[in-house]
Amino acid sequence: MLNRRRSETEPRKAVSSTTESARRSRTNASRAKSKCDGGNPCSTCQLYHDECSYSVDTDGRKPPARHYVAALEERIKVLEGMLNGPAMDEGEDGAEDSTAAGLDRLKLDEETFEFLQYGPTSAFQHLGEPSGIATSPGSTDDARLSKSPVASLPRAAGSFLDRRMSSTPSGPLEWSRYLPERVAQDWDEPLHEDLLRRFFTYFNGWCWWVDETAFRHDLAVCLGGGSSASTPPRTSNYSPLLHNALLSLACSFSDDPRIVSDKVAISDALAAQAKSELEREGERPTLATLQGLLLIGSHGSGSGRQGIGYIYSGIAFRMLHTLGLGIDCSQYVERGVLSEEARSARDRTLFLAYVQDKLWSAYVGRNPSVLRAQLEPSLPSIDRQLDRQPWSPLPGDCSSDPPPKPTPGYLSSTFHYTCRLAVIEERIMTTVYALRVNLQSPVLLNRISELNVELETWFAALPAELRIAPQTSRPPAPHIIMVNAYFHFCSILLHRPFPQNESAIKRCTSAATRIVGLFELYQRSPGLRYAPISATQFAFAAATTHLLALVTTDAKVHGRRAEDARNGTEACGRILREMGRAHACALQTATIFEGLVQKWCPPPADLQSPPPAPPVTAGPSGSSDPALSAAQQALDPESELAKTLRAMGWTPPTNAGTSAPPAFAVPSPAPSSMSALGVETFPAPSHSNSTPSFQQGAQAAPFAYPPYNNTPLWPFFAPTAHHPPPMPNNAPLSDDVLASLLSAEGRGATDFGAGSSYPFWGGYTGLQ
Repeated sequence: MLNRRRSETEPRKAVSSTTESARRSRTNASRAKSKCDGGNPCSTCQLYHDECSYSVDTDGRKPPARHYVAALEERIKVLEGMLNGPAMDEGEDGAEDSTAAGLDRLKLDEETFEFLQYGPTSAFQHLGEPSGIATSPGSTDDARLSKSPVASLPRAAGSFLDRRMSSTPSGPLEWSRYLPERVAQDWDEPLHEDLLRRFFTYFNGWCWWVDETAFRHDLAVCLGGGSSASTPPRTSNYSPLLHNALLSLACSFSDDPRIVSDKVAISDALAAQAKSELEREGERPTLATLQGLLLIGSHGSGSGRQGIGYIYSGIAFRMLHTLGLGIDCSQYVERGVLSEEARSARDRTLFLAYVQDKLWSAYVGRNPSVLRAQLEPSLPSIDRQLDRQPWSPLPGDCSSDPPPKPTPGYLSSTFHYTCRLAVIEERIMTTVYALRVNLQSPVLLNRISELNVELETWFAALPAELRIAPQTSRPPAPHIIMVNAYFHFCSILLHRPFPQNESAIKRCTSAATRIVGLFELYQRSPGLRYAPISATQFAFAAATTHLLALVTTDAKVHGRRAEDARNGTEACGRILREMGRAHACALQTATIFEGLVQKWCPPPADLQSPPPAPPVTAGPSGSSDPALSAAQQALDPESELAKTLRAMGWTPPTNAGTSAPPAFAVPSPAPSSMSALGVETFPAPSHSNSTPSFQQGAQAAPFAYPPYNNTPLWPFFAPTAHHPPPMPNNAPLSDDVLASLLSAEGRGATDFGAGSSYPFWGGYTGLQ
């Protein structure tokens, strides 16, 4: 077929003169045994003063390589076989054989009794391992596998949780064995137990990081009764790395004086100890090692160091493949080689990493690392017994009167639907926020509509126990609030790149309003100071949506809409500041957002030049407002208060283009986060005894999802009746600013870095 010659009657294929010239060597250059450079005349003919001409009898091209011709012939045979063979069904691709091939890649580590994955290209695939593991369930190798900490208890002895509780070792617990020396000296066991309770109460529910019962059981196994040769230093549910990483995050939620006095240093010391364990655990990791790495990544994010946090989370995503979590082990369960509890633990850890990868992807504005198409296991199943376990805040952590009653946790159901939503977020990130994407492409717009249907289908399938009713006044478990906020966050991600689409604008505005309402509910119980780190990401998405609405709305034409947008912007600033009591990244995000507000929505003109301060009077009757008097003194550069503040390191804030400090720059212990919008200061609510509590009248008010104009003012919306609507920014937004407001999370920080300072805030030490 390749050697067929052209017949005399067939016309010669038309080619360009340049191509034809390149195929033939020039006559005189060929005689001179010189390479023709293609010039006219060529340099060789010019040198020898010869006539530059072509010969039609010779072909200057080199003959094709034999292997290239052989490859083409093989390709032709394959294509001809496909044409002559039966029709192919893409679904019939040997699924059973591929599953068996996946199991063949799992090798049992005899030290940790964990599976490690080595593919057919690796020399480590030939390491010694139980030869009968895939074929003979009754072999001694299978018995050895059953000793795995994750594999192992008999199935007929009741529920897994009951077996865990009944087999917990008794005796003294050496809780400080693997903790930093400073912690071991200053802490006691009750404080250690309090931190564990705070982690599992406030942080663990969202994404289900650690199985609490299994962790506590193996903690007692590894640290109880003294160290001996028979005591394992780590298991699939406990390791020193996980222990330290868990405590480093729990410190954020503690009010114990021993921690509050130096919370950042103590938390960093625990995280550093966890990182030092990576060298010992990384070569032969367990599920606990992977969970600990993800927690180290979250510690970096929560402390405002998202760069190092992203790296440690990335190590965990690599470790996911090391442990072979992407391979379906259900056949091992059917053969009795692996227990159902072990398989569930592997799958839960896999999808923990999967969800975290999606949250990180949106947080830093980068591509996902773990794709659903590369994972064999199905989504985690729902454990109804675990769902019935109640949740309630710890005593004294919630200021509501009466304290909230325990409510069903629905932990397993929440995690299942969170994983389903993460699959949709992956599709949004890879479709809408991919590089070189054409947002006006009909193909992309069709895909956007499909994703919108997927989101609505997810919400329609959400069980009633996970839905937050429009008029609920009783807050559910925090992780249920978070999964609802996650849905609205995904809706914003999907629709906000289309600001010209009225439907997209309405969806984003509605989602942002709902996120604010959900966080108001969160503040009632247990409080936003106990919110997980992902909550700051959702709040920032809502904040930029409200800000965009505020900047692009003409207050003279749409006064109510502008006022609603201003209320939403103010609320988001307060939400982020309240979250900042636990997480430095929330303060960092609030600072970025407030910089955007100051740049694109400056305060009204009548607020930029304050009137002369009246004389400060004080008397026993309290006729003057102490806070107002302090503010007026601070604005007077000659006052004693201003001099004292400057001596303490405070720099009076200045506004660009004016010589006098703006009226909104008043130093106070809890400055208004969004006072540039002309809103009165409203103290941030708290649950500790050292700060004001909630207003009693607002606690009984029902929570609703109303439109902007009916959104309740408490506790984040400040009163607005005495303030004029904001002045519109008539200048059109530049493309880069509009893109930063509409892009994925993390891109809004292009103009304002984490360490930037703004004239708007001056040198407030209260913001740290």
